[in-house]
Amino acid sequence: VYILISAIALITLLLSVIFYIGKHFITALDESEKKLVKLATTDPLSGLLNRREGIRRFQVEISRSFREKLPLSILLIDIDFLKRVNDNFGHQTGDEAIGMVADTLVTTLRDYDIVCRYGGEEYLVILPATGLAKALEAAERIRKVVEDEVIQSRTGDQINLTVSCGVASLQTTDSLDSLVYRADNALYIAKEEGRNQVQSLE
Repeated sequence: VYILISAIALITLLLSVIFYIGKHFITALDESEKKLVKLATTDPLSGLLNRREGIRRFQVEISRSFREKLPLSILLIDIDFLKRVNDNFGHQTGDEAIGMVADTLVTTLRDYDIVCRYGGEEYLVILPATGLAKALEAAERIRKVVEDEVIQSRTGDQINLTVSCGVASLQTTDSLDSLVYRADNALYIAKEEGRNQVQSLE
């Protein structure tokens, strides 16, 4: 009886150790997988989604909008004269400007809005279930918040940033490319008209 009880206790102990090690291994594997996914989908400088992941989610939202007959709008946002900031104050200050605008977008927009870094100083914002009027309001709100923000260079200079924004809403004949094309043209108009403004093109 003693030997039987000892054997059962030993087997139980061994199973507990195996279970603990297995659980620990699976947790570590899970965490590693999450880190890899984050690395593959996140822009390291801004902390936003990278362009590839942003476009992937954009395609999902377009399909959902058509399927459920919901509005969808996008913003293309460009930091005005970022090259001038880089030239005058250094690329580190330019990087801080990119990060500041990214933070502004995240804190100003809704939790389910999708924001990605689209290019060097460009951001793409996807606004699900949002018509043109509300999208213009969101873009103007972002523009004002950025205009009121100040970043400081390493030399102590106070730098005010502004952004230009192009807005477009999904139409029944749109594809992803045509929607981005209209938003990009609207952004071009905003820059041509003097920057620090919001324009739409339908």
